Amino acid sequence: MENVFSLIKEANDEILWMFSKDVHELILDKYFSTYFEDALDESKDSIEHIVETSLRKNILDVGCGHNHFKFKFPGAKFTSIDPYIDGADYKTDVTEYQKAFSDRQYDCILAIDSINFGPKPKILAEIEVIDKLTEPEGIQIWRVNNKNEPRINEKFPISELIQYFKWDRDFIQQISKIYDYELIEYIEKSDTILFVMKKSAQ
Repeated sequence: MENVFSLIKEANDEILWMFSKDVHELILDKYFSTYFEDALDESKDSIEHIVETSLRKNILDVGCGHNHFKFKFPGAKFTSIDPYIDGADYKTDVTEYQKAFSDRQYDCILAIDSINFGPKPKILAEIEVIDKLTEPEGIQIWRVNNKNEPRINEKFPISELIQYFKWDRDFIQQISKIYDYELIEYIEKSDTILFVMKKSAQ
């Protein structure tokens, strides 16, 4: 099925578009709060290695899911946020978190499978917020989607309507230039990209 939200956007009707954004958010909420399953795997284990070897002490996990990393770094101050799943330190999205705590910055931000949903303007806005939360010389560890096909959960058939944003290397390099980051690691797999960026000292 072609994504219904893309069709609504093409109709150029502002009321319908705002309505579709609300519906999309409700679908995401239902999917992640009820049907989403995540577990530590090889990619996430490598994320642990990156954090540990870079000696990061103040970590923010954006879209923490079931909070698997919460107790993985006992020598660091760890904060987790997620708008959909109970168990996060703050049940909120990254934009609202940054508004509420605009004075906070972190030397390590995890964005693991969390900045993947919605149209490009939403993704760009979330990237800007994450930049504000990153202190000079801080690192960001991302795992993102590199396909825009729907992913169907048989228990929740309307998961087909979730809009995935397709990341690629060109887009990531553009972001690194805009915000003056160094892209220090890039690993592409069949359906995901793991990359690490370091913020300039400013």
